[in-house]
Amino acid sequence: MADNSFEDTLADFRRWAGTTERTLNGGRHTDAAELGILSGLIPDYLADDPSQLAPGHLTTLLLDVYPRKVTVLDREETADTIPAVRDLVVYLTDTGAITPATARALERELDEIEPAFPDAVLNPANWGPATSTMHAMHHDGVDINDTAAVDRWIGARRELPSVVMREGRSRPGSAGGCASA
Repeated sequence: MADNSFEDTLADFRRWAGTTERTLNGGRHTDAAELGILSGLIPDYLADDPSQLAPGHLTTLLLDVYPRKVTVLDREETADTIPAVRDLVVYLTDTGAITPATARALERELDEIEPAFPDAVLNPANWGPATSTMHAMHHDGVDINDTAAVDRWIGARRELPSVVMREGRSRPGSAGGCASA
């Protein structure tokens, strides 16, 4: 097995998507981008080899791991994920990596996940620390591509407890504190 079987599968998927006569659920380039995001999650949380995907894996991946690890700022950003996974399932079936029966079970699982996916990804209760931090920066208007702005935001957050304690105030957002803008 390769060091990252999913990366190998993704490269093969890109070639397949460029030559298949099938109509894809998503766009060829959009699928590759979405599956690129998932390629960082699948090996760490599920099967090392995409051919080992089984019913239940996609629910864990898309409703638990994805919201915790991937920052999505609005519903529109979720629109391409499920179609990309559907196309991956078709690819895995076409290449014989999974059986048609497994593909049908995964498709049924995706049918169940699809309506809940945007809400799961945008629910703060499902976010991990990094995703929560990214959303807080976005809320505060920080351009995450501006390293200096991110550093200033983090620096201000680190100073907050000592400033609050010196001035005898509660943290913003806590009982007795001032609300942040």
